[in-house]
Amino acid sequence: AGARWLAAASDAAYVVTDDEVVAVDASGRSSARVVSGDGQWQNVQFIAVYGGNVYLLDQGVSELYKHEKEADGFGQRQRWLAPGITADFSQAVDLAIDGRVWILQLDGPVLRFDRGNRTNFKILPIDELVELWSAFLGSEVASGRTAVGATRPVVVGVRRDGVKAGA
Repeated sequence: AGARWLAAASDAAYVVTDDEVVAVDASGRSSARVVSGDGQWQNVQFIAVYGGNVYLLDQGVSELYKHEKEADGFGQRQRWLAPGITADFSQAVDLAIDGRVWILQLDGPVLRFDRGNRTNFKILPIDELVELWSAFLGSEVASGRTAVGATRPVVVGVRRDGVKAGA
């Protein structure tokens, strides 16, 4: 099965395929399956690595799963959202984690979660020229996030508090 998404960490690159996550070591000389979908994935499209743990966003069931780093690999999947919290990830186009989880939606909203709970976040002022978003760029906590517009050639820098850089 082909690669869907890639996340880079200091020790390896992690690649999501249809039914597994494969780690390719930093030298590029060896690879190994580190997470198996075990037939439970519906549509895992995005992966992020943070704090040594692997996070997978399954658009098919609108869930975010965490696999904790263990001495001999990664543990079983755990639902990351807090009990009773649901979200619609069907329009997700990117995932980033810097202690908080950020999910960029195709139609513009950025979903932000802290410890499994959704937190209020809105880009202010709204840039109405951008109808569809395509990706986050960078993950520097101090400088914020940058989102790339897909419908027009625009890059919007956003501070962690939702204010557009330069606004």
